[in-house]
Amino acid sequence: FGKLLLMPGLYLGDVICLVLTIPVQFGIGKRFYVSAYKSIKHGSPTMDVLVILGTSCAFFFSVFAMLVSILFPPHTRPSTIFDTSTMLITFITFGRFLENQAKGQTSKALSRLMSLAPSMATIYADPIAVEKEAEAWAKSAEEVKTPKTPHGPPELGGSSAYEEKLIPTELLQVGDIVIIRPGDKIPADGSLVRGETYVDESMVTGEAMPVQKRLGANVIGGTVNGNGRFDFRVTRAGRDTQLSQIVKLVQDAQTTRAPIQQLADTLAGYFVPTILILGLLTFMSWMVLSHVLTNPPKIFLQDASGGKIMVCVKLCISVIVFACPCALGLATPTAVMVGTGVGAENGILIKGGGALQRTTKVTQVVLDKTGTITHGKMSVAKSTLVPLWRDNEWRRRLWWTIIGLSEMGSEHPVGKAILGAAKEELGIDPEGAIQGSVGEFKIKVGRGVKALVEPASSAERVRYRVLAGNVKYLEEN
Repeated sequence: FGKLLLMPGLYLGDVICLVLTIPVQFGIGKRFYVSAYKSIKHGSPTMDVLVILGTSCAFFFSVFAMLVSILFPPHTRPSTIFDTSTMLITFITFGRFLENQAKGQTSKALSRLMSLAPSMATIYADPIAVEKEAEAWAKSAEEVKTPKTPHGPPELGGSSAYEEKLIPTELLQVGDIVIIRPGDKIPADGSLVRGETYVDESMVTGEAMPVQKRLGANVIGGTVNGNGRFDFRVTRAGRDTQLSQIVKLVQDAQTTRAPIQQLADTLAGYFVPTILILGLLTFMSWMVLSHVLTNPPKIFLQDASGGKIMVCVKLCISVIVFACPCALGLATPTAVMVGTGVGAENGILIKGGGALQRTTKVTQVVLDKTGTITHGKMSVAKSTLVPLWRDNEWRRRLWWTIIGLSEMGSEHPVGKAILGAAKEELGIDPEGAIQGSVGEFKIKVGRGVKALVEPASSAERVRYRVLAGNVKYLEEN
């Protein structure tokens, strides 16, 4: 029914195409008009200018062709290209949609980075008094002080200095004394004033092994405390923390232009006027050739409304439209955005588009001795048993049962690795439990564990006192 003639020169198909194209051209395409106007206003035409030029030329040429067909004989059906305008805007908008999706994925990665920090923190009401008391304790380490409550040091002179307050992390200030219990996330950067522990810093530094923290050691916000309890003085809070700086680094990296992107933007500034000049030259060249050539192309010989000038205009528009969906202006920003986003999701922080571009020239990667490129989980590589336990299968299984039970309460990576090895030797599923009882379990942070265990497999129900740890710990006990 598209060929249905409504009046001389006006066809139903062209009217339907016009009606359907208007909302696409001026509705969906409105953002391109606004962006193109702003870029021209600032004297730096972008790819949006080409989009508007190409689609607008296609649309208005089609409208003009319809008018020429109606007003001038022989009233043949006009050669409209409404589909060109519609398809260009649709495809380019879809490309922008994909680009925004990539940005959304990057934002999620940044949100996950920010979520490393806890939302709440426990502090002392009077940090100055607490720090002075902590310093006094450090100077007289042999003096035993018994706290009146299980939450902190004894209150002096009826003071409420050691009263604990739970506050949002955003309200932390430099100088506050924060209480960190086993398994807590550290809310800000600071230095230890009391206590000793191991901290898992892998999510920030990539260090696979927990790092021991003693008096005066620095801690990083967003890292996870081990089994120890400690207090630390806040030295950097809010946007000044190392975690916040990492997030800002990723955000800046996504907006920093890579050298190739700067080249693309520079070329875009010359690309727009170049295409316009080429389009104009195409129009003028074919206008001259259509009159000079004795046998011009068949398209110029067709008896249609508008004659040769309409054909030349269409060829001119074809050149402009051909350059419209320019990959040069879309590919580089999208590549930088997606690259930094995917890197952040996998724990790789890219400092900018320039760094991302330089990685293509990397031929060798050098890692330090700490081996930060690991799964972060230790495993037992070798075990040596004395002949008494090794030569008898029942005794060998009993040995692994005793060792496994003694490490069941440990959160240290070495302890977890030993427990995993024990389960493997006993044929127990990693999620399963070793049968037996454990009592008098004590942990010496960074040194070892002490426990009284009773394996369920032992027929005589014998209890074994186990000491597991480093050589110094074993010698002292």
